[in-house]
Amino acid sequence: MAIFTDLETQKLLIENHDKAKEARAIFELKLKVNDSNLKDAKEYIEKTFKANSSFNDRFNITTGNEILENQDVDIKVFILLICGIGLIIFLLNITNGYSSINLSLYSRKCEIGSLFSCGMEKTKLKQFYLNEFIVEEVKSLGITLIISLLVMFPISLLSSTFSMKLLLTYYPWFYFLIFSFFIYGVNILLYYFFLSNILK
Repeated sequence: MAIFTDLETQKLLIENHDKAKEARAIFELKLKVNDSNLKDAKEYIEKTFKANSSFNDRFNITTGNEILENQDVDIKVFILLICGIGLIIFLLNITNGYSSINLSLYSRKCEIGSLFSCGMEKTKLKQFYLNEFIVEEVKSLGITLIISLLVMFPISLLSSTFSMKLLLTYYPWFYFLIFSFFIYGVNILLYYFFLSNILK
């Protein structure tokens, strides 16, 4: 809840509101101050609050620039977290992708052999299976984008700093897409390598 008022009115509101006293409700006071008077206004408000607050009252005074700086730090931490998760995903993709693609192709070795014995050329077989795998990778990328958005939503609800709009604006979509294309490109190369070995 945001209350736009002067300091004296705010003091009266808090004193006359018994429920707010019992529940220790949080009040937010927003003031529009010229940049030239910002420092003096902050010091005056801090002195006024200290003089009129009880020993267990807590207050925090922040300027617009300080809020932006805090958001900038949070965004950098968020980006570092994403990079760390991305590195883990990359390492897991290399190890698991190698074995899963290899096992997947060898389990379809009889199927590939049957198509080849029916007269299907190796180049067409390679193109058919490679196109099939690329379609699956595109589906996987779409699911990854949806999951990313679903993860952002609860973060925006639980965090007082990260709104959904802020997450969508500052999320490194460009690097996300580059990383995704790199991951899926590695998978396609692995698939092509194992498929070529089977068709030799």
